[in-house]
Amino acid sequence: MHMDNLRAKLKIDFSSVGAYLATLLAFAIPVSTALTTVSMILILLLWLFSPNIKPRITLYFQNPLTPYIGALVGVVFIGMTYSPAAPADIFDVCKDAVRLSFIPLLMYYLQDDKHRLWVGKAFVCAMVLTMVLGYCKVYGGLPIGEKYTVGAVFKSHIKTSYFMALAAFFTVLYGIQHPKQRWWLGILVVLMMHYLFFLSVGRIGHLTLFVLSLVFAWRRWKFKGFVCAGIALCLLFALAYQSSSVFSDRINLLKRDWVLYQEGGRLIESSLGSRIEFADSSMRIFATSPVVGIGTGAYAHGYETLHKDETILMTVNPHNEYLRFMVETGCIGLIVLLALFFKQWQLTRQLPPNQRLLAQGCLVSFYVGCLLNSWLADFTEAYFYCLFSAVLFSKLGREFVSEPAPVELEQAL
Repeated sequence: MHMDNLRAKLKIDFSSVGAYLATLLAFAIPVSTALTTVSMILILLLWLFSPNIKPRITLYFQNPLTPYIGALVGVVFIGMTYSPAAPADIFDVCKDAVRLSFIPLLMYYLQDDKHRLWVGKAFVCAMVLTMVLGYCKVYGGLPIGEKYTVGAVFKSHIKTSYFMALAAFFTVLYGIQHPKQRWWLGILVVLMMHYLFFLSVGRIGHLTLFVLSLVFAWRRWKFKGFVCAGIALCLLFALAYQSSSVFSDRINLLKRDWVLYQEGGRLIESSLGSRIEFADSSMRIFATSPVVGIGTGAYAHGYETLHKDETILMTVNPHNEYLRFMVETGCIGLIVLLALFFKQWQLTRQLPPNQRLLAQGCLVSFYVGCLLNSWLADFTEAYFYCLFSAVLFSKLGREFVSEPAPVELEQAL
């Protein structure tokens, strides 16, 4: 009798374990690179070695995104064969591409509404922690995150501001679904927006907030809402410019960068000018091999070759994901990348209205961000994209896989 009771207690629901680890991953992404890595490794090991692998393989290969991810990984691997880049550079880009294959893998553990909600809440909690510590750092003199500017604590101002805008968006949508909690959720959103304008120098966060607000207004109230939201946002940004020295300094710096670039100033002194130069150079490199590109991981090599013997700011990527794919894998790689993004957008139409708004907001903000950053090559943003692609579309996986029963520990071993 004692052994029977012990065996009953030792039953393991591996799907729930995977969901717990995905929740930990969501909290870790904005907070810790090491914890993100450990979480993902544990999820991968669980997927590979827990019992009853057939449903996991079924979901993986029947998932509508898998062919597009496979094609993208294939294009990157083929680019290895003619790349002049150093092996280490090639390996890094291949690793970034393979990371996308985690999307269908994560979906298996996020087919339940409850588990997806855990992930969203964990991400918002991580950003609330960041926000609280940021306030303590700026207004309380707390010696934390000193290598980062102003209110950034765990990650750079670019990553932090982007995630904070998304966390505010998630909170607004959650508040719509839970009217009784709107008062304190509203306060939380106001604090997040105050953080963005008064404690963050990340302009990508301001842009993301602008884009998400327009997506929200369009989905809720169509054209009239879109116009009204645009006017309201302009007024909000004007008010922030007048009242926040942090925000106004960043806008003034943007204007100064543009003037500096127009006057032919040194690009190292101009963030905007350097990005314009990167884009111009990228198009010139792309023109040398427009169909298949110059090879996987070869952007830095191509840029250095183009500007040989010139005094110019060098870079390993153009701070633009689309240009990076164009240069390294040509039109073929760009088409495959855009096909993946377009397929995700198509899949949002199969989601319920509230989830469709969440999905489209996340996707548009990421696609816009890829115009200004090479986010699929950036560890933190790429893992965010993988996890939340799984969260957004794992509900579609219900038609492919039914959840297996919990497994006894003896069977697992």
